[in-house]
Amino acid sequence: LTSGAHYNQFLVYDFDGDGKSEFVVKTADGTTVYGATYGRVDYNKVISVIGDPAKNGAYRYGPSGPFPGKVWGGPEYISIFDGETGAVLDSIEYRYSIEKTGVASWGDTWFNRSDRFLATVAYLNGTTPSIVFGRGYYARTTFVAYDFVNGKLQERWHFDTQEIGGKGEGMGNHNISVADVDNDGCDEIIAGSLTLDHDGKILYVMDGEMGRELGSHGDALHVGAFFPDREGLQVFGVHEVPSVASLELHDAATGETLQAYFAYKDTGRGVCANIASEPGYEFWGAGDFYDVNKGAGIYNVYGKVISNDCRAAGLPMNFALYWDGDLMHELLDDVSIFKYDETKDKTDIIRTFEGVKSINGTKANPCLQADILGDWREEVIYPTFDNTELRIYSTTIPTQYRIYTLMHDPVYRLGIAWQNVAYNQPPHTSFYLGEDIRDVVLANNLPVKDVYYPNKPKKVDAPEEKLFYKSPSESKMDLYFENSKVKIIIENDEEIVGGKISVKRL
Repeated sequence: LTSGAHYNQFLVYDFDGDGKSEFVVKTADGTTVYGATYGRVDYNKVISVIGDPAKNGAYRYGPSGPFPGKVWGGPEYISIFDGETGAVLDSIEYRYSIEKTGVASWGDTWFNRSDRFLATVAYLNGTTPSIVFGRGYYARTTFVAYDFVNGKLQERWHFDTQEIGGKGEGMGNHNISVADVDNDGCDEIIAGSLTLDHDGKILYVMDGEMGRELGSHGDALHVGAFFPDREGLQVFGVHEVPSVASLELHDAATGETLQAYFAYKDTGRGVCANIASEPGYEFWGAGDFYDVNKGAGIYNVYGKVISNDCRAAGLPMNFALYWDGDLMHELLDDVSIFKYDETKDKTDIIRTFEGVKSINGTKANPCLQADILGDWREEVIYPTFDNTELRIYSTTIPTQYRIYTLMHDPVYRLGIAWQNVAYNQPPHTSFYLGEDIRDVVLANNLPVKDVYYPNKPKKVDAPEEKLFYKSPSESKMDLYFENSKVKIIIENDEEIVGGKISVKRL
């Protein structure tokens, strides 16, 4: 199969609430999971096989074909595997397989537009995680959402621009993000210039109407809380089409454009991060090379120009991360970390990792950037030059700030889930961080999201609560009661059966 950023998207997440992650990927007949011996793949240890193994490779072009590695037919599946053992848990036929849609419906006949995939995790019902897979964004754009219920994958909804007259076509990115942008308790899918509501319907498109700039396909996407005093979240992106805004910042809930710069060129890189002492984040990108009015500068989200030339200042256009002890971002590019010095309008390298390499070619990403150890500064993972090791690097710089682990934040946590999809992007949080709110941070007054514990006993508030077991063999259930008089009757097929009940005060 064709290998690269656009094709084989995967998700690692706990979809059934058992405290252990599952692994999700698109598969086909003959997809095989192998075991390992002494840390190496062992092809004699077959753990799982999807579909009909005799048809492995039957529906793709070989090395000598007109489109090597491209899938031209046959069934395609979304499969979920036990993350601990590799055993397949379930597979479901993928609605938008080439066998069902054909190649030309995506906008060309050489598999460029059809073979553009995205994937993410989203809490579409507000309480449990769903799997979302996308296909196409240059023209026809589709998404399918799945739930993993009682060991089975179930389709929750699907979205197809062909079914709604083409609205939203060509508006997707090489990236994806997830956040509850409309504050209804359920996640939305931000696919670039197209945002889907939690029910799979369009929330808005950057269509040039109602205060929204016209959008297009883009290569970089940042979603987070970029203002200290503005409600909700914001979206920053760059666009390929020269006739639309090259750098654009908008309200994540409505699409209302807050700032836009036109370089009239394909703008393939851009970053939004808090790198200066001014309140609010800054953004910059590969816009015009010289004109600050056309995207050459560093811009604060409130509109102030921080620098006339982001290139002269040496700003990378890749990842932003928390590494040193202050509340501003550092910048990560290739295997080096950079710090912007606004007093000198220049960027300094503060750390270079030796003996390792970045991934994804010119994208020069880490394998992963995340707050793995939990002190709110972020770790980065790289492979060694000889690919024999994965190294995790963590800061040794002290900080005076105590902040909940960033993985406690839902926008950040899902950002880690989608980080390795297509063109990798850095995660952001749903709350604002910056030196201008240091007193808030020191007072421990940052907003803290609720945490859901899968194994937490069920809380019963009502004076009387009836509990029904789907399985008559279920023998144990933990409950706790607040301010209630409790009467417990255990029934099985309308017969009162014996049982043991233990009660203790929490």
